[in-house]
Amino acid sequence: MKSELYTLRHLPNMLVVSILAILMAGVGATLQWSLPFLLKIDPPQAGDGPAGQQVQALIDASDPAKAGFQLAALDITGSGQSSSISIFIIAIVALTITAASYAFSSGAVVWKVVGTGSRLKWALSLTAAVLCSVLLVCVGACIFSALIALVAAPMSDASLVAPTADVAMMWLRGTLAVVLLALALTGVVLAVRKVGSAIGIVVAVVMAGVIFGTVGAMAGWDPYAYSWLPTSAVTIAGGQGLTQTLNPWVGISALGAWAALSMGLGLARFTRANL
Repeated sequence: MKSELYTLRHLPNMLVVSILAILMAGVGATLQWSLPFLLKIDPPQAGDGPAGQQVQALIDASDPAKAGFQLAALDITGSGQSSSISIFIIAIVALTITAASYAFSSGAVVWKVVGTGSRLKWALSLTAAVLCSVLLVCVGACIFSALIALVAAPMSDASLVAPTADVAMMWLRGTLAVVLLALALTGVVLAVRKVGSAIGIVVAVVMAGVIFGTVGAMAGWDPYAYSWLPTSAVTIAGGQGLTQTLNPWVGISALGAWAALSMGLGLARFTRANL
């Protein structure tokens, strides 16, 4: 794993995407703190139906002095900022694919496998290195969102009242959800071993999840109908959405199942593939 971490640390693309991911978490937090100013509608034009009720709930909850509002701003998964997928999660997808596919895209996979003496050992080392990279980015995102909160709260004439224990648990759940998502994405890369194919599969799954999850949330469907989708599971794991009714650990369980399925398939195909 040390060799893979060393390689990832010196890849220019990894540094760029990692910084971008942390910045995207900051953008999401900043947009949440800007929400009260963006929602100044007089009178509120919420409309009728499930969508209108959600808009009205968003207007009612846009008080920076409330703990729920602050938790949504600190949530790196963006579950309180979007009913589908946050820009931070999109950046994590790009980061994971970049980290997991570098050996395949550069043609280095053969000599790496020869160097370790085992396909399985190298695949597990790569996976561990990818997860460590994602974990570090999540820690950076949590710190960055906290710094933004320290600056934005006084500017909004509010004090930070979100309980420390709640924030810590939310960050723990969010980080675990992101790491499990990264594990599932790594399994996809190992299974197909081609960057283009991996990107195509991931984009298709993400877009299907965004469309299905957004339609379901706006139409007022039972959340269980789309909670199994990876993108919806990440949002549920965050647990800060206004329409959140499921236990956040339901989302984490769904992501765990996806990660186990994807990694199982990925390792099985990689160990039998013609390199």
